[in-house]
Amino acid sequence: SPNIKHRNAHVILPGYIVSAEFYILNQWFTFISVYAAPNSCKRKTQKDDILLKLIDYLDIFSTTSNNPLIISGDFNTVIRDMDNTSPRKYQDMKNRERINELLINNHLIDSHGHQNSNPLFTFSGQTYSKRLDYIFISRPFTNKIRNTEILATPPTINFDHLVPTLHLQETPKNQCAAPPFRIQPYLLNSQFDDLVEPQLKALIENLLVFDRNQ
Repeated sequence: SPNIKHRNAHVILPGYIVSAEFYILNQWFTFISVYAAPNSCKRKTQKDDILLKLIDYLDIFSTTSNNPLIISGDFNTVIRDMDNTSPRKYQDMKNRERINELLINNHLIDSHGHQNSNPLFTFSGQTYSKRLDYIFISRPFTNKIRNTEILATPPTINFDHLVPTLHLQETPKNQCAAPPFRIQPYLLNSQFDDLVEPQLKALIENLLVFDRNQ
């Protein structure tokens, strides 16, 4: 969209990880898009594992940027048992652990799972469904999440996965602004010095940044 400002688009790992900054909700976010190949033999590229490359990049990012993060894409990995209806135990435990460790270390949450215990399946086989596609967002911005849902893709577009879509909002739903803290009126009247012990008065003035002239 021409109405969305963006900058610093670059490729982290060709064909697998790209990044850019977008200005939304009155601040800059860093978006990272990930594609992890489905087969272990394809998961290696340039002798680097895709997820390890992402982890290395985020280690550098955490020391060079204060932007909140949104990481999305096809991870071809089930990160929770409830995201898989197959009767067979999901085998890709190594990459599941890597992704969950990545979330913890970078203060990220699953945009759907943090507020909804119902699975959001994005891939179906003959007798099972599972979720392989995720959107992760910086934890302090969970109150900006309206919902995560499956995008209705046009029939002219042929995807083998369903596409999860994150909807953000400026004002958190069902949440009012915190009321301002108010000093009790008697602390502001002319008897302030008489009503409060000197040591306590000094503590109040220090903690509340109390300006007696106002």
